[in-house]
Amino acid sequence: MIKNKKVFSLRSFRIIIGIFLVISIFVFIGLGFFAQYQDLKETYTLAKETTSFIKTECKKFDNYTSGNSARSVQDLLDKANGLNTFISDSKLIDSNFLKDFIFSEHVGGIFILDQNLSPVAYTNMDDVDPVSIWSETLSKNKIKDVLLHPQKSYVDHVTIKNQTYDMAVVASNSGNRLILCYSPTKKPDTDPYELTVSSILENNSFYKNPTSVITDGTEVLSTNSSVVKKLGTKQYKKLVSSIEWKNDQLTKFKYNEDTYYGLRKVYNNYYCYTVYAANDVFSHRTALLTDSWRI
Repeated sequence: MIKNKKVFSLRSFRIIIGIFLVISIFVFIGLGFFAQYQDLKETYTLAKETTSFIKTECKKFDNYTSGNSARSVQDLLDKANGLNTFISDSKLIDSNFLKDFIFSEHVGGIFILDQNLSPVAYTNMDDVDPVSIWSETLSKNKIKDVLLHPQKSYVDHVTIKNQTYDMAVVASNSGNRLILCYSPTKKPDTDPYELTVSSILENNSFYKNPTSVITDGTEVLSTNSSVVKKLGTKQYKKLVSSIEWKNDQLTKFKYNEDTYYGLRKVYNNYYCYTVYAANDVFSHRTALLTDSWRI
């Protein structure tokens, strides 16, 4: 009888230990899933904050460039009006004077046009003949309208051979000639006072170390990752086309055998990405597993 009690007690003890182990495993797995859920939730919140920040910076950049553009066009119009007001018609066709003027006033180039809109004098910064490049622009009806109504002026942004220019047109004092001034809108990359889109994310880090990227849908415009900077356009397109981005959700994808989670926001022509490596996403879960293993 005593022997049966001992066997029963040992068996009961083993059953209790087994139940305890099963419960512990389920609790451990549950805690792992809970930590994973918390990690994904935290990452999503951070990703929304980061992409919203990037979107705001893109808006600021657009406002900056719009303001700069308005000031540049007005400045160009003022210079064209200055030629009209203070310079004689004979001097307007003096190539040496025009050359000195564009360098002293930082104007890209000047055309002096007759009543047929044919150039009678011109010069530019590049010392090349710009007539063939600008011929289509020079024949615009809006430019002709200034010749017909000398009290008017005309300003515009034009794109010629993938180069964008500010342009200002006024009539000369005599009313039988037009003065067209233009300047490229793109400032030198070396200009220390010029804000560029590439500078938005340079040296900018965020919590959980995400890779942040701004693109125009074709090329990378700004990023805080040296790896992304080295991506060629072809490789970038291949990567983006292979990912089905979810609206307002974290998107899981693989790249070079590694797993990533990313969020994308679209603003005007900008695509703003915030991407986290899985190791950085599941930091709490990893810590939980590591601590449990030590115990």
